[in-house]
Amino acid sequence: MHASITFNNVTIKAPIPFDIVTNLAGTADGTTATRGYEIINRTTVHLTLADNSKNELTVTPATTERAALRCGEGSELVIDDSVWNQTEDGTAIVPQQGRVPYDCTLKNGTELKQGDPLWKMDSEVPGKLVVNGGYCSAGIGGGYREDSGKMTIEGGCLEVRATNPGDAYQNFSLGAGIGGGTGGGTGCTLEGSGLTINGGDIKAYGSYHGAGIGTGCVNGDGIHVHVSALPGAISSRLGTCSIGHVNEAPIPGDITINGGYSTAYGYTHGNAFGGGCMSAVNTGHGDATTPHEIKITGGTLKPVSLRTGTSYDVGSRGGKVIVTGGSFPVAAQSGGVDGLSFQGSSVTSASGDKLTLVEIDLSDYAALLGGQVISYNVSVGGMPMDPEYGLANIIDTDGKLYFWLPKFAVGQSVEISNLKVLNTNGDVQDGE
Repeated sequence: MHASITFNNVTIKAPIPFDIVTNLAGTADGTTATRGYEIINRTTVHLTLADNSKNELTVTPATTERAALRCGEGSELVIDDSVWNQTEDGTAIVPQQGRVPYDCTLKNGTELKQGDPLWKMDSEVPGKLVVNGGYCSAGIGGGYREDSGKMTIEGGCLEVRATNPGDAYQNFSLGAGIGGGTGGGTGCTLEGSGLTINGGDIKAYGSYHGAGIGTGCVNGDGIHVHVSALPGAISSRLGTCSIGHVNEAPIPGDITINGGYSTAYGYTHGNAFGGGCMSAVNTGHGDATTPHEIKITGGTLKPVSLRTGTSYDVGSRGGKVIVTGGSFPVAAQSGGVDGLSFQGSSVTSASGDKLTLVEIDLSDYAALLGGQVISYNVSVGGMPMDPEYGLANIIDTDGKLYFWLPKFAVGQSVEISNLKVLNTNGDVQDGE
């Protein structure tokens, strides 16, 4: 079943504001699915936020154990603004290094060229969606004991909160802002799940125990235990938590960020992007030992965490962080990968090279600040990067670009050429 729904100044405050029902009987032989990849006839929703609209989904009363916009394992959700990221024949556009991958015409008639920035597929006046989740659940994604399904954010302004972000009422403040509920992650891309962000302006607030974008809390350790998922949902797989309790911890899963501007807030026991409280080791990407991935190819990220031993900017326990583009700062943190607020086994390029943060300070160029990036090329030691470094979304108001380049760049010249920005006055600004 496929539904295309447009929100135009819609407000729903209810125990279950928006539920994408998992089609458990949609398997090849009609038997009840126990894993999402078994479902070939999925419930899919394309949610459009009408231009200039203000919309809200809020679980009411807030004590209800439900996601505000539920998309669990086995279902699919696309959120977009009025300019769909599809070609005129309806083919979804898959970004390449933060750029449009080929010449094409969008469904609305807009003509794009290969290498154009992804924000050219965003509405100039996008609609807004405010989301407030219930107890033990994500704001957008899974309910309790449930991974989120295949979710793609293409556009729109999203402001998403789990229950009582940062609140110390620990036994119920458990879900991610966007991702899994308690005991749930974002699922595996190889199994038809995973979270992808291609565009939009996103602010996601985690709970006391859940990530801003990523994983919910451990399903156990005396906090709050659900034996199974909601009726009609697929129960998440559980692993061993960080203090050794078996069959309690969510597996964080896969997150891919290709574009957009994403701000995520992690609180006492949750990361900004990635793992939640006492997550399991983030493996299972094709086999039991291969790490799942947080992959960043473009866009602008702003991770905000407490940067303690239980709250990191980016990453997950035992998982991979792969960066081939985009701009995002990560603060220093004792115990993190390379002394930074990364959690996981490694931070590398797609080819496995270890990375280092290089700050490009453009704060003296006032006309660039807040502008949308049109183009740039990055060279190290006089050699262009191959593949080319993925486009950031904007020059943030601090005036800096934060690039993640191979460690062999240390001590060599890093050059930015062909920098062009659409400034806040709507003029193309040359940054050279």
